[in-house]
This record gives sequence, structure tokens and C-alpha cells, in this order.
Amino acid sequence: MLFYADENFPLAVVVELRGLKHDVLTAFEDDRANRKIPDDKVLKRAAELGRAVLTINRRDFKTFTKSTITTRAFLSALSTPVSADKPE
Repeated sequence: MLFYADENFPLAVVVELRGLKHDVLTAFEDDRANRKIPDDKVLKRAAELGRAVLTINRRDFKTFTKSTITTRAFLSALSTPVSADKPE
């Protein structure tokens, strides 16, 4: 499976996924980290590359699921404690 890890996705998990033979491209490797790229643009980029987005940010998840972008990309979100989220 092809994945696109957003800039907040843990590198340790990326390494583990790669160890399991998954193809993971990070936002950093795609020269899109630390540039404050909006979530819908991250989703659009992943779709262009035919990749599923990986994120741990629930706010990103909500943004992606409410997106009107028609795309083949989908979201794979890891569960994080509510206390880890910033207020909306």
C-alpha cells in the first residue's frame, strides 16, 4: 500500500511501516514540511500521488472527512488521547 505521512506523523511509525514493506512518503521527503500547507492541499497532493494520508491529528481527520475534494486518496488515522488534541 502507498501512504503519505503528514508532517506530524511519527517518524518511528513510518520506519516500522517501511520495515513491513509499506511504501511511505513523508511530507518532509516531498519538500512540503514546515510550510503550513492547508490540510485540503495535503489530501490533494496524496491523491495526485495515489497515496493514503497518514495523520494523528484529529482536527486533520475532521477536515479531511468534511472535504469536498473528489479523490482516490483516503485517510488512515491513528487514535490519540483527547488530551493530546488542541482545542478547536
